[in-house]
Amino acid sequence: MIESPQAMLAQAEDNNETAHTRQHREELNNHPEVQAQITELLRKHYRQWPQEKLPALNSKTPLQIIKNQNWPGNGRSPAAGLN
Repeated sequence: MIESPQAMLAQAEDNNETAHTRQHREELNNHPEVQAQITELLRKHYRQWPQEKLPALNSKTPLQIIKNQNWPGNGRSPAAGLN
């Protein structure tokens, strides 16, 4: 699950994150090497995501759903069952 920075900050405050820990995290996140690694992890995730079986899609991958225009049946679009 991807959270907004605001949600992460609110959660950190709820978890009583210390100012020192928060400052250390922010310093790490400002390093170009860390930013590059995070960017690559996100790219990898989004490249692989269409091939992952998802419970919400009856354990099918998003690509399988797109290829099978009759899913989930009754002439509806593949996304109709995602309500």
